[in-house]
Amino acid sequence: MKSYMIIPTQGGSPVIDSEKTPIHGYVLCAPMKGNSLYLVSGTQAQLDALAKAAVQVVQVSETEGEKWPELKVPLVVTPVLSAFLATAKEAAVDTKLSAGENLKALAQKYSPAFTIEGTDVDAPKDDVKPVGEIVK
Repeated sequence: MKSYMIIPTQGGSPVIDSEKTPIHGYVLCAPMKGNSLYLVSGTQAQLDALAKAAVQVVQVSETEGEKWPELKVPLVVTPVLSAFLATAKEAAVDTKLSAGENLKALAQKYSPAFTIEGTDVDAPKDDVKPVGEIVK
């Protein structure tokens, strides 16, 4: 699973307690003021745990025939996302645009070169053990 999230940033890296909320990986999409937009990968449980300390923008999935169909439909604006956008003095989500178009508009405000197509991170595989786990 993967999710675009706004996460507090320190020194160019997301502030994530890797012991409490381990994830598979992340890629920086757009640095913001004290936060950054990341595409994060992990299990559903890992992303749910991280979403408690971050602002989830949109979770994406892949099937054999389609990559990230969630970006083609309107963005579901959660109270947490709405509050973040208001506090950060960001424009509200445009309900006439898709989730992908809203995501792109937000990211390109801070990183004009951002493209959804050019941003990806490996998803965890069921048969791959997390780093540090002893394989018997």
